[in-house]
Amino acid sequence: MANELNLYKSRKGSYAITASELHDLLDFNPGMFTIHIKRWLKDSYIFDNDIRRPIVLKDFSVRLRAEQKGVTDYFLSLPLARQIVLHSGAKNKMEIARKILKYESEAVVLEEKEVLKILQLVRIMSRTSYQELAEKMHFAYFERQNNNMEWGDYRTDMINNHASLAHKLSVQWNKKTAESVRKKCLSQQPNELIRIAVMDFLMSKGKSVLYASKMAGLAKDFADEWEISIYEDNVSAHLFAPTLDTEKMNALLFATSA
Repeated sequence: MANELNLYKSRKGSYAITASELHDLLDFNPGMFTIHIKRWLKDSYIFDNDIRRPIVLKDFSVRLRAEQKGVTDYFLSLPLARQIVLHSGAKNKMEIARKILKYESEAVVLEEKEVLKILQLVRIMSRTSYQELAEKMHFAYFERQNNNMEWGDYRTDMINNHASLAHKLSVQWNKKTAESVRKKCLSQQPNELIRIAVMDFLMSKGKSVLYASKMAGLAKDFADEWEISIYEDNVSAHLFAPTLDTEKMNALLFATSA
């Protein structure tokens, strides 16, 4: 019987847990494992902005266990494992789900190419025109997911939960709210606009909320360290604004997420 969740790292750098250990921690009858795993992998879950069934090699993969012939174990992604736990009727599901959520937050692995992408995004998202473009891309992605939530509510929650604004939003996100937030950030917390834009961009590419939030936080830290200035190029061109590599920008905007 497993007493603790063990994290397993894939060759791609992502983390997973095994279905058998999760089953043990939920204190289910071991003889029900095969029945439960079939149900888990066929059920529908909320993955960030998408409601769908688990996808092989994205949300789970087979793990053959030689010591238990005839029983197939699986590696489960942390988001899938958390959803499974919350769908279960286990008495300790809240405790385990919180632990997995903590793992998700801490297990974001940075590869060199990802760091370089964040550095490039910091420079690109210092321009207000690209900040607005990133939000439009995120909105388009949101619309394709058939959400039950309205964009205004979703956007307000995202800003309140993942940006570090001096004051939380008390009204639904709309054009007037967006203009107010932009105006306040420009005068008090300019690099929060970079944080929000990077998060918009990454989520528009299907990245998880936790991943996007962590990378956006890193981008904001870079911007603070380098004392990046925000260029309002949608209003007027800045005399000293750096020339953007449009090919690099297109590569970032239209690259498929890993």
